Amino acid sequence: MYRRRRDMIQVYKIFHDLEDIPENSLLKLADDGIRISHRLKLKKPRHRTAFRKQSFSLRVIKDWNGLPGEVVTAPNLNVFKNGLDRYWATMTTET
Repeated sequence: MYRRRRDMIQVYKIFHDLEDIPENSLLKLADDGIRISHRLKLKKPRHRTAFRKQSFSLRVIKDWNGLPGEVVTAPNLNVFKNGLDRYWATMTTET
């Protein structure tokens, strides 16, 4: 759980220019036009090895794309963290 949270925070930082990492170097935005929940959907690249499957850029896609728009587009990092925690808390109580 802590790794997933840390990964989501890192993706937020990359997309909101809080890290000195160009977003296109690790993560690619989906260009299919289908962005129901938010505008920062990630594209899932193809991978050939199991090792690559566990890399950061592939590991975060499902979780990031599943977040609601109000969490992803939070105005600052603390609002994002609080929204992420609230969203995941509601998801665990529903299952």
